[in-house]
Amino acid sequence: MVPALRRSCFGLLLMTPIFCLPAGCSELNDRATPLPAEGDDLPIAHQVSGTFSHEDRPMQLVIRDQELLSQVPLVDVPVDFRSQMLLVVTLGRRLSDKYAVRINRVWREGPMVHVDYQIDSPPPGAPVLVSSPFCIAVVPRCDLNVEGFSPTLPRRRPRLPDALMEQRDVPQASPSGQSPQRRRAGAGNVSGGG
Repeated sequence: MVPALRRSCFGLLLMTPIFCLPAGCSELNDRATPLPAEGDDLPIAHQVSGTFSHEDRPMQLVIRDQELLSQVPLVDVPVDFRSQMLLVVTLGRRLSDKYAVRINRVWREGPMVHVDYQIDSPPPGAPVLVSSPFCIAVVPRCDLNVEGFSPTLPRRRPRLPDALMEQRDVPQASPSGQSPQRRRAGAGNVSGGG
C-alpha cells in the first residue's frame, strides 16, 4: 500500500506545475513589457539635466520602481513605472559648474540595452565652483540589463575628516582645452577628470 501511495503523491507532484502554469504566466504577462526588436532605439520621452544635485557619487542607474527612485536625491521626474523606466547619470562632485551630461541615444543590441551619453567639460579658465551634474532620461520600460548601469544604488564611502585627507583624496582640475567626451555606458570611467 505504501508504494501505491508514493506513486499517487509522485503523480500529484508532477501535475502541480502544469495546473499552476497558466495562472503564473498570466500574472507574469501583466507585468512583462514587450522587448524592442534587435537594433531598435528606445525613444527618450523626456530628459532632465542639471548642474547641482544632492548626489555626490558618480553613478549610472536604471530605475524601474518608486522604491529605488525615492532613495535618489535628484529632481522629481514624472514617470509611469508600468510602461517606463529612468536612466540616471550623475558625475559626482566636480570643481566647475560648467560640466554637463546628457543622454543622446538608448537602443537594444543583443541581450542588452545600450546608452550613449555625452559629458561636456568646462572651458579653460572656468571659475572654480563645486557642482554635481546629473541627467535623467525617461524611456520605455525594458527588463533587459542596461550595459554599464546598475539597478541598485552604490554604497556610500565614508567621508574622511579634513585632518585625515591627503592630496590624493582631493579632486584634480581637468586638463585645459578638453573637448566634450562621448561615452557609451560601460566603455570607461564616467568621471572624465575634474
